[in-house]
Amino acid sequence: AGFGNQALAFAERAHLIPDAAGGAPAAPDAAAARPWLIVNPLSFRASRNGLAGRVADLARSHGLHVELASDLIEFHAVLDKLRALRAEQIWVLAGDGTLHAMAQHLARPDNAGWSPALLLLAGGRANVVPRDCGGYPPWERFRAALQALQEGRPLLEESLVTLRVEQEGSEPQHGFFMVGAVLYDGV
Repeated sequence: AGFGNQALAFAERAHLIPDAAGGAPAAPDAAAARPWLIVNPLSFRASRNGLAGRVADLARSHGLHVELASDLIEFHAVLDKLRALRAEQIWVLAGDGTLHAMAQHLARPDNAGWSPALLLLAGGRANVVPRDCGGYPPWERFRAALQALQEGRPLLEESLVTLRVEQEGSEPQHGFFMVGAVLYDGV
């Protein structure tokens, strides 16, 4: 769709639902097939009551690869590492800002052909994206996903739409939802 010099497009990505059984059997236990957990320990909800540490510890005890990323530089470095490994599943405990940074990063041309399934767990304040994708409440959704993994049950995959907004003179922006406002004072 277009509006003046602006354009809006979307792409689909797979997101995982913790409490639902999927169609394919669990993948073999290899570095790429085993889920990777990225935790932003500074996201609002993740930083409260030790949630980030509890989730990371429980993930490690179940054999998941765990990466902590507190800023965009660390987060992008982790995503680059996972792209090089061709990780198939990425579980993320973070807020909407971190998740939008991930959408922006995954849309880069050097990530073409790599589209891991995502489990988005609510680690922020508003958690619009994780709430929409079954990742809230985070502790319960995380434990359900771990139980499915332990039992060898795959998680159900659903399409997750990401948006692309283009405006002349600016780089395209990608995200799971976009919010904007127009101020018009000439009535």
